[in-house]
Amino acid sequence: MKRVFFIDDDADDRFIFKAALDELNISIDYLEAHDGQEALEMIENPSFEIPDIIFVDLNMPRINGLEFIIRMKKMDGYSHVPTYVYTTSGSANERVNCITVGASGYIIKHARNLELVKELSALLLNTKISS
Repeated sequence: MKRVFFIDDDADDRFIFKAALDELNISIDYLEAHDGQEALEMIENPSFEIPDIIFVDLNMPRINGLEFIIRMKKMDGYSHVPTYVYTTSGSANERVNCITVGASGYIIKHARNLELVKELSALLLNTKISS
C-alpha cells in the first residue's frame, strides 16, 4: 500500500487529486493537510507514519510549499521522501528554487483529470514503499 500525503489549501484541488488517486489500480493510504503549517504539525506527531510520497502546493497561506519542503527535509526520516511540488505556476525560477531546496519534481496542475491520473500512476508505480 502506498502512503500518499497531499498538501493544498484549495478544497477543489484536494477533491480532484483524491479523485485521480481513486482511479488508479493500486492500494493507497491517502492523507491530506490544508496548508504547510498543518502538514508540519501532522508530521511532527510521533504517531504519524512517514509517507511514501508527498505532493505539496506551492502557494498556500501560513507556510507555503517551498518553506514546507525546507523544514520537512530537515526532519528525521523525511530527507529521503520523494516530494513533488503540485502547482499552477509554470515559472522556471520557482521550479529551480523548489528543486534546489529538495523537491523531487515539479508538477503543473492539469486541466484534465486523465493527464493527472497518468502522471500519478507513473510516479506511484515507480516509488518504493517505505518500511
